[in-house]
Amino acid sequence: MKSKYLYGASVQGIQGFIFQTNMLREIAGASELVEQICTTEFAKAINKSAEDLEKDSNAIVTAAGNIKYVFEDENILKNLVLNFPKHVTELAPGVTLSQTVIQID
Repeated sequence: MKSKYLYGASVQGIQGFIFQTNMLREIAGASELVEQICTTEFAKAINKSAEDLEKDSNAIVTAAGNIKYVFEDENILKNLVLNFPKHVTELAPGVTLSQTVIQID
């Protein structure tokens, strides 16, 4: 039986990022950016479209600053773990991504 991997990620520093300004428009934009990290940007990082990610049974959570996803391909997972945090930091300076992986059999 081939191993699977549970990937978990959490966007950290959301409140500081969102509330660094008191302008409602910028707060709404920051909230949308955090949501995009968990949906559109995560989907791109694993070579899927956002629409495919929504239908993907391996996607447990992809919202509200949290991602939980079951990977069956270890190489895609390794690439994600190495590159996704840097992408998130470039997209939203001041926001960090905490990640964990657990092998499930």
